[in-house]
Amino acid sequence: MNYLDNNTMLEEQTNLKHRKIPLWIISLFFLIIFLIWNVGVDKFFRYLLLGLPQGGIIALIAIGYSMVYGIVQLINFAHGEVFMMSAYLVITLAVGGRNWSTNVGVVMSIFIGIISIPTFILIWGEKIHKRYLNIFFSIAQGIIIGLFFFFLFKHKLTYWVACFFSVIFTSLLGIAIDQFAYKPLRKSSRLVPLITAIGVSLFLSNFAQIVWGTQSMTYPTEMLPKMLTTPYIVDGKFLTTQEINSIPFFDLLIKDRRIRISENLVIPLIDLIIFFLAISLMAIVQIFLLKTRTGKAMRACSQDMHAAWLMGIDVNKIIAITFGIGSFLAALCSPLYVIKYAPLEPTMGYIVGILAFASAVLGGIGNIPGAMFGGFCIGIIYNFVPLFETLDSWKIIVLLKGSRFFPGIENWNFLAGITQWRLGIAFTFMLGVILIKPQGLLGAVEAKKRA
Repeated sequence: MNYLDNNTMLEEQTNLKHRKIPLWIISLFFLIIFLIWNVGVDKFFRYLLLGLPQGGIIALIAIGYSMVYGIVQLINFAHGEVFMMSAYLVITLAVGGRNWSTNVGVVMSIFIGIISIPTFILIWGEKIHKRYLNIFFSIAQGIIIGLFFFFLFKHKLTYWVACFFSVIFTSLLGIAIDQFAYKPLRKSSRLVPLITAIGVSLFLSNFAQIVWGTQSMTYPTEMLPKMLTTPYIVDGKFLTTQEINSIPFFDLLIKDRRIRISENLVIPLIDLIIFFLAISLMAIVQIFLLKTRTGKAMRACSQDMHAAWLMGIDVNKIIAITFGIGSFLAALCSPLYVIKYAPLEPTMGYIVGILAFASAVLGGIGNIPGAMFGGFCIGIIYNFVPLFETLDSWKIIVLLKGSRFFPGIENWNFLAGITQWRLGIAFTFMLGVILIKPQGLLGAVEAKKRA
């Protein structure tokens, strides 16, 4: 077969791939049109705008799953608990030590000191050749960082400063999980690290119960910035609900600095913050992976870890950085998730982790853009489920009732209460897509090793 025949085959394969895309887009387009026709434009976009910010948060967490899997072929089931620990640390620092028992500060300071030890070894381990010096300095670093956080626990920090230290803590936690739990199992079968990940998840969940208790809690309003609790800004001033109701709609439409689609459809400021934070972080991650030396090293490890090692890449350090970046992304969005969607409790990481895992698999496990797309899909589906509780008011059902060919349709309310099953529905959607397209919507990334 000559060069021209090869080109012809490549063109035919490319054309076949491109033919599949319009069918998928057309199916999605008709589904959207069908929903809008049945429930109305305002209702459709209201639920869509609820799903986009939540989908952005889920996508950021799903990136952590995909990045780790892309390199070490491991599903880090402890990632949801890392997300949870970050949210707890924010409220601990922002409320202040006076509102917590002394045990919380002591236990967390010791815990943070221990998880900070591996970072010293990663950074300075190769430069300090004597093992006892490595151990001494790493323990000294852990003591210093632990004492520093104990000092912070004694004072009441602002929300943004608490978030800053929470991000640092969570990144250290992600690196420590890799170094303590997964690194010793690099050469084991895939089942052993998977069971270890479940064990780390249970450990962090139970650790949170011991330190903070089992009761759910919310962030106190006084610790939050106004921009996260008040949906409107008019002429640079935050408005209360009473002030919003007293302003004529036309004046609010002109002066409001939020996107307003109609009188009943408004995007709160926190939703915009979550959405644009998610989009910007996703873009930064992509640029980091494609343009930086560390990102290229991560992609090389994903392709062939052994070859990357032979080329001089410190694979263990790259894997640790991957865990740190995934934890960093989870920490940035965890406080916003607690403010907007769910109370803070030790088991919150389970639900969020399951949704993020479903997103990563839906988009294509190991595929970063796929994790982003899957996160938005799962977030939108998760928030669209309540629409089906009002199925009897859909236009298609009204038409069927008027046709008199379906006599039992007058009592069409069997989907009442379906909202409580939306986690299972989102997961079922993921399974349905995987059955049709096992590689995910955008395709899983697999290492291509040369013999």
